[in-house]
Amino acid sequence: MSPYMFPFAYKFQITSVLSITHRITGLGLGVLLYGIGIAELCYSNLSFEQILQKLQALPSSLVTAAKVAAGTSIAFHTFNGVRHLAWDAGYGFAIKDLYKSGYAVLGLTLITMAYVLINASQ
Repeated sequence: MSPYMFPFAYKFQITSVLSITHRITGLGLGVLLYGIGIAELCYSNLSFEQILQKLQALPSSLVTAAKVAAGTSIAFHTFNGVRHLAWDAGYGFAIKDLYKSGYAVLGLTLITMAYVLINASQ
């Protein structure tokens, strides 16, 4: 039974959740980086300094939330990407290793998120 056809009848494991989240963060970061950058360049007659002034005029809570979301996504995608590269090299396929590396990715992501949250308001 495929989890995509019957999402409520399937018990997700950490490996499948991290894999799906890896794809979502990659897509989101790509859209953020390329989509917003290209749109700003193509549809705005503002200089870089004027764009920065517009961003500085946003509420600080919104800017902090965006920094934490982007920083956490980058951290997770990077750590999980290293995990995928280890798999490509043939390491870490035992069930015990899969779960250890999955929890390590989550732990490192939480540590990075806390660091970004502490430093985002500065």
